[in-house]
Amino acid sequence: STMLYFIASSFKNAKTKQREMDAGKLSRLNFIVTIIITIFLMLFAIIFNARKLYVSSLDVVYENGQDKAKMFSTDIENYLTEAETTIRVTAETIDLMKKTDATMQDIYLLLIYQTDRLSKQFDENFRGIYAYIDGQYMDGAKWLPPAGFEPESCDWYKAAVKAGGDIVLV
Repeated sequence: STMLYFIASSFKNAKTKQREMDAGKLSRLNFIVTIIITIFLMLFAIIFNARKLYVSSLDVVYENGQDKAKMFSTDIENYLTEAETTIRVTAETIDLMKKTDATMQDIYLLLIYQTDRLSKQFDENFRGIYAYIDGQYMDGAKWLPPAGFEPESCDWYKAAVKAGGDIVLV
């Protein structure tokens, strides 16, 4: 009976140790699974937030780009409208001057005046107002053409003739 007690006790101790080892392994396994799940959730949160941030940043950049494009479009439209209005007024003034027998010198002085006035409003790309009236070339920027200059062969002249009286900006 002592022997049986000793065997049963040994078996019980072995079983307890086995359970303790299994509990320790299970505890370690639970710890590792918890860490893996935590890392997975953290990665998911990082990727999710990064994607959200990317999408919202992209939206902001796109909206800012659209706003800038609209602003530049409005600026260009205002620039061209002002130039067209000035050219139209200058052309109508020249037509009126011709009807009232103004001299070509008077017309040339008007072109110089309008060019000077506009050069203060526009940027460095503004080259002035010029005209070809009754076979005479006049440049408001006071540029004197070289000998043999033929305005009829210039693109601006051809564009103006083709426009049939509409404003041409070249």
